[in-house]
Amino acid sequence: MWKKIYTDSDERTFNVDVRDIYLTIDYVSGIIPDPDASKAYTNNVRLPRLLDKNLREIKRLRPSSLSLSLTIDDISTASMTLVDGTWMDATQFVELYHIGGSVGIFRLRSDTQNFRNYATQEVNLDHAISTLMDGLLPEQLKIGSASVDAVDVLAQLLTYQPETRWQMGTCELSQHLTYDFDAGTNIWTAINNVKNLSPAEMMWQYDFSTHPWTLNLVNMPNTVSCEARFNGALTSATVSTDRDDLVTRMYAYGKNGITVGTVNDGKDYIDADTINEWGIVCGKYSDNSITDKETLLENAKKELAKKKTPPISIDVSLVELSAITGLPYDHFRLGSICRVAMPKFGRCYDERILTLNADNVLLEPTKGTSYHVNGGQERQRHHRGAGRQEWTYFRRNGIRRTHE
Repeated sequence: MWKKIYTDSDERTFNVDVRDIYLTIDYVSGIIPDPDASKAYTNNVRLPRLLDKNLREIKRLRPSSLSLSLTIDDISTASMTLVDGTWMDATQFVELYHIGGSVGIFRLRSDTQNFRNYATQEVNLDHAISTLMDGLLPEQLKIGSASVDAVDVLAQLLTYQPETRWQMGTCELSQHLTYDFDAGTNIWTAINNVKNLSPAEMMWQYDFSTHPWTLNLVNMPNTVSCEARFNGALTSATVSTDRDDLVTRMYAYGKNGITVGTVNDGKDYIDADTINEWGIVCGKYSDNSITDKETLLENAKKELAKKKTPPISIDVSLVELSAITGLPYDHFRLGSICRVAMPKFGRCYDERILTLNADNVLLEPTKGTSYHVNGGQERQRHHRGAGRQEWTYFRRNGIRRTHE
């Protein structure tokens, strides 16, 4: 039983070493520490932690169901059903967990209370970054200059919070621009307007260990850090192609209709290097907050790079094997690049993880069973306890790898 290891298309033998036996024995206890990993993962997900409006812990909740919808580009959400007589109200917060630890603090967006022979509360939650939507800019603002860095602009925008929940931390965006904001713009929208003008792909990171909470703007990782294949974490994959958003010639317009002609050899448009392959497909990039033509040109090029080939989206069902193996490449994080390897079908994609949808967060870690192309009873037994989840990847450049 221990002398065969299965791949997608063949099998080979290997010699059992102490590490393999150690992992198997330790799995019985439910904890799989790994000497090479920075942290140990456990099959058990911690119960949600209910907090009052001052972030003091009230108790641990025991919901009958909990689901997560985490995203890198928008506000993450969650939902749970409370049945133990504990009610959550709009003034409270709750910290939620998944395999690997906390996924952040959330607040109540809406709820439904049902009364039969017993009472339940269906709770819909938003990530605590949604508190920035409570504040808005009272008047039209022009912030920044050639001598003011983006971190100072973001810090100034956060001063408009009606209640200071967030402070600015690390900012890896080094950009000196003047930003225009309309009166009534909420703070969440305003700070994303700054982020979206970055020439590089960036993401927000949230630190709840400080008070106020700390908001960081960091570059997205650009190296593969995790892997999914059918003899491991991958259970199914759906690949879709849609040319509706295809653009090979981009026209750019800024504030008051400015164009890029004077900084682009007299052309008000930019042609992609795929125009001969796909033909001329025109599109428009406009941003009324941009007054500088060079900035407009760079951002239009960035947008064109995303659309110059028909985008490929991949919906992938995975098993979070880090709960079993403790290995870092079996752990899937938002923003990281994952290699989706399907050599049996001649496909291999390196994709960024943009969304995570996990159902039955509290039940799947103990009851879920992974399914594999070549997996027999023994393999399923060893993987029992891994949480099933669905990831969505978005292919920005449309290039497909055809080798491992």
